[in-house]
Amino acid sequence: DAAIAVCQAEKDILTRMGIDHSKINLIYNGVDEPRIQYERCQQIADRFHLHPQEQIIIGTAARLTEAKGLQYLIQAFAKLSVQNPQLRLVIAGSGELDRKLKQLTETLGIAEQVVFTGYIETLPELIELFHIFVLPSLQEACSLACVEAMAQSKAIIGTKVGGITEQVIDGKTGFTVAAKDVDGLADRLQCLIENRELAKQFGDRAYVRYRQNFATTAMLDKTGAIYNRLLKQSAPVIL
Repeated sequence: DAAIAVCQAEKDILTRMGIDHSKINLIYNGVDEPRIQYERCQQIADRFHLHPQEQIIIGTAARLTEAKGLQYLIQAFAKLSVQNPQLRLVIAGSGELDRKLKQLTETLGIAEQVVFTGYIETLPELIELFHIFVLPSLQEACSLACVEAMAQSKAIIGTKVGGITEQVIDGKTGFTVAAKDVDGLADRLQCLIENRELAKQFGDRAYVRYRQNFATTAMLDKTGAIYNRLLKQSAPVIL
């Protein structure tokens, strides 16, 4: 009777698969606005030797798999870190590429500036330490990590794949670049590193977009409306 797509990109795929377009409803994934425990922020900062007042922290949160494109983020970071020893790259998550990605940082000579946190339960408190959030995915639907960064007013750089361009509005709430574009990613990172006011503006607008489209309440209201409509259509007629 009805289907739900979590982004327009997925809706287009379902349409091409032959599902009746009129039955597909677009409802973005939603997340709760986090309640940050700042004591935990400090604990995480101490644990991973992060100093947001002195460093510029670029971060991401993802499974360590090929689809997340993390090697391209590491390569882009390496282009910038030589000129700025205060840069830090934080990669939160676990997966089969853990050893390979760590080896890449060794090969590029940036291991001391890259932090692999592994799986971390207090992700909002970690994201709170970031100045810039990056999502370098090669494929993606509606990224929850991206929504969480939006909910915390972070400037975001994402790739032009799947639903990311629906989450990150290029030039307004962040930047989008082509997947695997190391030079383009490095250029956009450099822009936000040099222009902190622009990064703040992006973060503020990202939060507004989160409230309008990606909050849990918005997701639940839209989902509930579909079920109510279907229930009314299927209600038995009493003669």
